[in-house]
Amino acid sequence: MIKIYEDGLCTPTILKWKEGDEVQISDPIGDWDLSEWLVADDLLVLAAGSGWTPMVELLRRKLELNDSAKKTRYFVVCKNITHVLSRSTDEWKGMRGRISKELFQDHASQKSTQRVIVCGPDGFIQSALSILADLDYSVDQVHVFQG
Repeated sequence: MIKIYEDGLCTPTILKWKEGDEVQISDPIGDWDLSEWLVADDLLVLAAGSGWTPMVELLRRKLELNDSAKKTRYFVVCKNITHVLSRSTDEWKGMRGRISKELFQDHASQKSTQRVIVCGPDGFIQSALSILADLDYSVDQVHVFQG
C-alpha cells in the first residue's frame, strides 16, 4: 500500500512510477538501538495513519523475542487492542475521536518504567508528545519515529 501526500518527500518520485516499474526497497535506516525497547516490560505504541508501518516490524521483532513484555499496548494492533477511530460510521460502537489525555488516562500505565513509541503524521506526533509531557513522561521514556 502506498499513500500519496500532497507535500510528501517521496510523492513526486512515486507519481512518476508506471505499472510494471520495478522498485528497490531497502531495510529501514537509522541508528536507533531497538534492543532495550524490545524487552521493555511495559510498552505503549502510539501510531496513526501510515505510522503503523514501522510498528509492524517492531512488534514482529518483539514477538520473535518471545514477547517478554508483561504489557504491550498498541492502539490499532497487538495484545491489548484499542481501536479509536477519528472518522467512523454510525454503526461503529467503539471509541471515537483523536488522541487525548483521557485516552491515556484510561489505557496508559503512567509508570516510570513504561516506554512509549510514537509514529504518525506531524499533528498526531505533536499531540501525543504534548499529552505525554502533561502526564510527566520523561524524554528518556519516549521515542518518536520520524520519516
